[in-house]
Amino acid sequence: SQEDEDETFDPRGIVVLTPSLSYDSRDNFLNPKRGLFCLAGIDISQGVENSLDDFFKLRTDLRVFTTPIQGFTLAGRGSFGKIEPANSQSNIPEDQLFFLGGTSTVRGFDENLLLFDADGDPVGGWLMAVGNLETRIELGSNLEFSIFYDIGCLDETKQSPEAHNTRHSTGVGLRYVTPAGAF
Repeated sequence: SQEDEDETFDPRGIVVLTPSLSYDSRDNFLNPKRGLFCLAGIDISQGVENSLDDFFKLRTDLRVFTTPIQGFTLAGRGSFGKIEPANSQSNIPEDQLFFLGGTSTVRGFDENLLLFDADGDPVGGWLMAVGNLETRIELGSNLEFSIFYDIGCLDETKQSPEAHNTRHSTGVGLRYVTPAGAF
């Protein structure tokens, strides 16, 4: 109803508990060449004055790095997320959904615009999956040339069921490695 929709944009109080487990064997936190990073967590969200934010948000992230020959690194990442309502309410507020697109998910798409509606506004989903593959070639002088392939999927969206919810992109980049990380 319109009243429920208006209420989702009003300020609201939320309490979130986020237990998680992680494993990290990367050789370098900022610019890894070898190793594995795994993270699994769940947001347990509870609305303070309403039930709009009563849900569980599960997330996993796996990143793998290998350098088969000096100066040539392969990086892979897989992420998955799912939102489950904590009660019979089936409407999760739009600001709590998963959105994809941008530098940390699927490069080649503007921030949060992997999926968008007819007005050009971002579309979020209750289910998301992301995969990234990247080669990094050291050029010297703290520069790396990269080639990447990214794929992302948003599902359980407000779009029609026949909408194409999986998109991918490829590209190249130049990374500058600093003590604070690569840019």
